[in-house]
Amino acid sequence: MDFFDVFPDLRQEQDVSLKDRSLRLIALSGFPYDDAAFYFEVSQSRYWTRMPDGSPVMGLGSTQAKLTTPKPPLKILFRHIRNAWLSEPEFVPGGYITLVDGDRRAVLSSDAASYQGMPHVLLLTPPRLGGADVPDALVQAVYFLKLRKQPYPSQSPGILKIARDALGEFLAPERWALADLLEQPWAELIAPDPLPAGGFLRPVLALRALRRLWQEGLFSEDMTSC
Repeated sequence: MDFFDVFPDLRQEQDVSLKDRSLRLIALSGFPYDDAAFYFEVSQSRYWTRMPDGSPVMGLGSTQAKLTTPKPPLKILFRHIRNAWLSEPEFVPGGYITLVDGDRRAVLSSDAASYQGMPHVLLLTPPRLGGADVPDALVQAVYFLKLRKQPYPSQSPGILKIARDALGEFLAPERWALADLLEQPWAELIAPDPLPAGGFLRPVLALRALRRLWQEGLFSEDMTSC
């Protein structure tokens, strides 16, 4: 879906990653949190890979809602979280929008963040396939959403709960052995069934971008200060 059909207010932005570019919005991503923790979603088993010894590597990232219409994006994402996480989200407007375009980082003007329902992060990636009508970039709109109650996964293998004050420690390694992670006092797995004991968790997509922003000092508690 055309990015500017969903976020028409950003057509006037002058940033080089947005201005006069063909952008396709591919997903709405949510990083839910509450006063105590951040919550991350384990990917479906069909997307898992394996180590040379056969140990499964499970993707870990944001919860994602696909777009089929240019309806208000928060309405779509909220409905997804209610159905997939059995929780009630709340939008907390951010003071700015962080843009990640490959190795380029930018902060959009405060005016952009003031428009109703603007995401906290825009993640741009190059299209993988060629052909007709190929956009200049694919976009994920990333939101930090406060939860009114602890979630439970109804449509995924599990949700990982990470204490807020341990986020940096959690994001430091490129991947975690599941057994080692669950030994940490600040980590908890919420899952209907046990995950493979010898498996690994690896950040994917939006969480991988969040990890880079954290390491570069561009993500802070300001994004989730309420």
